Amino acid sequence: MDYYLKADSESALMTALEAVGAIKGVSVKNEEGQIVETRWVPAEGYNLDVVGTIYKPTGNLIQKTLGDSTIEVPEVAPLPGFHANLRGPADLSEKREYEYYQPTAEDLANPEFVTPEPTVTVTPSPIQALLVFPESPSRVWF
Repeated sequence: MDYYLKADSESALMTALEAVGAIKGVSVKNEEGQIVETRWVPAEGYNLDVVGTIYKPTGNLIQKTLGDSTIEVPEVAPLPGFHANLRGPADLSEKREYEYYQPTAEDLANPEFVTPEPTVTVTPSPIQALLVFPESPSRVWF
């Protein structure tokens, strides 16, 4: 299952993914044994593609000087949020449970009886707040 994610920051995204067991933090230490950084690695069964900041053209052109030449290039602006793609098991998807109506003998004896639609109970994904639906091919897995 593919999940396209966006959070306010890298830290917020990684904290949420670690909380659901999709990634784990690995501490990198220096020669003195002090932690100098945390690297995020996918847990078994997951693949994490960190996209970071996505930039989108504004529609304006700006002048860029390259050596002796000046050219016009599209201006780009950052989209809000920190983005990543996660591929893994469907256990992070929303859950849907269906409860079907069991007709009684009286219901079955009634020629006008119509079985009601099932009752659906939806449990949101544990990463529901991070899910986005990409509008750009930059968010699609290759």
